[in-house]
Amino acid sequence: MAQCRASRAQVGPFPESSTRSQSDRFVHGTKPVLIKRAKIWTGTKNGTEVIHGDILLDKGLIKSVGHLYGLHDIYGSDLVVVDAKDGWVTPGIVDIHSHLGDSPSPALNGAEDGNSLRGTIQPWLRSLDGLNTHDDSYPLSIAGGVTTALVLPGSTNAIGASTCGQAFVIKLRSTKERRFYEDTRMDVSWEFRQAYKKAFDLMVKQDQYCSQALAGKWKGLGDFPQDLQWEALVDVIRGRVKVNAHCYEAVDLDALVRLSNEFKFPIAAVHHASEAYLVPDLLKKTYDLVIWDSHPLALGATPVQVFIDGIPQLQSPHIVRKPKAFQESPKVPNFDKEAAKAVQYEGLPPLAPAKPLPSITVFTNISSVYLRRDDSIEMTFSASSISGSGIAVVQDGSMTCLGQQAQCLSTLDATNATFIDLEGGSIAPGLVSFGSPLGLHHIQEEESTNDGDVFDPFIGEGVPNIAGGDTAVVRAMDGLLFGSRDAYLAFRAGVTSAITAPTHKNFLSGLGVSFSLGATNGLEAGAVIQDVAGLHVTVKHLSKPSVSSQIAALRRLLLGEHDSAVGFWFKKVVEGEIPLVVEAHSADIIATLIVLKKEVEARTGSTLKLTITGATEAHILAEDLGEARVGVILNPSRPFPYVWENRRILPGPPLTRDSAIVKLKEHGVTVGVGCEEIWSARNLPFDVAWAAIEAGGRISRLEALALGTVNVQKLLGVEVDAAKVDLVVTRGGELLDFDSKVVAVLSSKGASQLLA
Repeated sequence: MAQCRASRAQVGPFPESSTRSQSDRFVHGTKPVLIKRAKIWTGTKNGTEVIHGDILLDKGLIKSVGHLYGLHDIYGSDLVVVDAKDGWVTPGIVDIHSHLGDSPSPALNGAEDGNSLRGTIQPWLRSLDGLNTHDDSYPLSIAGGVTTALVLPGSTNAIGASTCGQAFVIKLRSTKERRFYEDTRMDVSWEFRQAYKKAFDLMVKQDQYCSQALAGKWKGLGDFPQDLQWEALVDVIRGRVKVNAHCYEAVDLDALVRLSNEFKFPIAAVHHASEAYLVPDLLKKTYDLVIWDSHPLALGATPVQVFIDGIPQLQSPHIVRKPKAFQESPKVPNFDKEAAKAVQYEGLPPLAPAKPLPSITVFTNISSVYLRRDDSIEMTFSASSISGSGIAVVQDGSMTCLGQQAQCLSTLDATNATFIDLEGGSIAPGLVSFGSPLGLHHIQEEESTNDGDVFDPFIGEGVPNIAGGDTAVVRAMDGLLFGSRDAYLAFRAGVTSAITAPTHKNFLSGLGVSFSLGATNGLEAGAVIQDVAGLHVTVKHLSKPSVSSQIAALRRLLLGEHDSAVGFWFKKVVEGEIPLVVEAHSADIIATLIVLKKEVEARTGSTLKLTITGATEAHILAEDLGEARVGVILNPSRPFPYVWENRRILPGPPLTRDSAIVKLKEHGVTVGVGCEEIWSARNLPFDVAWAAIEAGGRISRLEALALGTVNVQKLLGVEVDAAKVDLVVTRGGELLDFDSKVVAVLSSKGASQLLA
């Protein structure tokens, strides 16, 4: 009878939730907290409601909001008072798609509990059964303001993860679909329908049984029909379990809707949903709070304190004081035209630059101009230094005049010029992407659209003789793929060039190349900026070969005979003509590379140009790297302990005072910022700006621009004439500002483009 009643119960919060005086997660001994002088962003009224007042937390609940007085009389010395100083306070962030605690950080095979490889349909899997609440991802998530997560099983199983599975909502307080089974969409749909039919039939039997039982007709009724394997799906069809679906493309969304219509179950959320342009808002009620150091949507917004169940989570947080402007709601550029084109072209609007800049263009209302000078960035114009805004005249891609209107227009025939108001905008060098296979990949998961991985002399049968055998060196330039959507999106975001090495999975990569992201093919003027940009290798903890074997190979290549193709290029490395670029994350491996550099220099008498990329643990050796004159390209710029060899991170505020970038710079290390994925190159302006923001004034705007431009080129051996650097023109702010928009790219090598 209890099972019958449970099957008919309505889904929702338990009845006492609105009247309870204490949270069921309350930890006895936790003191009440009064947050005073808060700017409370409730999220209601379409996100516009802001309340100025106080918040009382007690017994794991929000007890009161408003202008609160007399609480010391009630709580006495137990009351903890936190002065928000008119700072922003929001509900805790809810991560509605997470694998926290099931997929370990750092990744270890013995601790991996995200997927089961025992079948396609497994609704009985429960993420709760694999949860590790001591995972390194917990404190890092909390430090970002995440207080609650919906933890799903992994994405391998069709059911068990991506459509149903038994996911659990957890509090973060300590205490490539289908590929494994090689199923087609038809296979998966059939598996879905079979599984839901079994569950539907079981539900019908249960309902028939309960109708008899509740009517008192027990004769010959037998036992309640149940099957533990399918109970989760029965609850889905009853609407008692919310369905969260991994679904990317429109064809899969259609299939999911057909399935839900056939078996009459609701869908709570579609995750990823790359082709879903309209999705419903999710309203979450929480008793967790975050106090922010700036507006929560401002770039680099960081928690000052996080309360989960009324308990403060950050011990002695490091706080960066930010300018008053960061407390205001950030403005966003107008992308109405882009949005309209996305709809017009069904999500794939043309992105290739196709609107050449008029031969004479005058940019008005300029606030600042930054230009490259040798190996640094200089501000060559600031509107604050003159009365009024500036003006720039561009003729055939080159800036011929910069200054005040009277100065630049006195000798110009304005009748033949096109005037563009930048509304306080700026001009700065284009950013440079490095670290992803941008330029060698179009669609990452489609091998037929990519250049592919190079053969490695360590693995299998090595490099085929027809390609030169194990002494061959591959050039990335030979495999360049121009015109990818990710390249054009990066170009439109102000990242005008990239440096890419041959893609590989093991030790030897090859020769990198520097190229334009706005070019449509390799024969265009300025498409290839420099055909050789460093010799690239990787030294990591691979399954094979061992790290010591990789170092032994590197030592032999540097100090051995140089009469082969690989020897020819390693000789150039030894002679200091091109840099040796080594991807390494572990501080132990980086230390070994420093020792090897000194050994080579002692035996050859030359100076080795060594650049470490990845470099997650490089901050541990900041002083040694500075003394050895070894450069670093951090990738990613905001670290995460993905695997064991990069677990010792320096995350920056609020967990640590310094970020890795700050610590390395303060020890004289030349630092650049990299990009992990081909799609993330467009976010490079945000990554560079974030690094400066969290440094609290220890990285200037000029130094921030250098992190994504001249430093990257210098560390990878790309020599560019400062007068021929691409310049990015922005409207409404500077290139690194959240509210600016790229409107043009000036190029003296190729065609200058008008983008907006």
